[in-house]
Amino acid sequence: MKRRRNNKMITKIVHVQSVLPYEDTMALKKKTGESSVKEAISKAIYHYLKCQDSDSDRSKNT
Repeated sequence: MKRRRNNKMITKIVHVQSVLPYEDTMALKKKTGESSVKEAISKAIYHYLKCQDSDSDRSKNT
């Protein structure tokens, strides 16, 4: 969520914690090309959100 305060954009940050199988985290690191689980998960989330935006755009055009 982004908000404006004194004409500046402020991004609200949320700390997220989850339990995932080790094999899944290793596969995610390999697929994203990241060396840390934290960065791999972040990259995967942003990729998912970008794909969701594309799916929404396509459904609006049909």
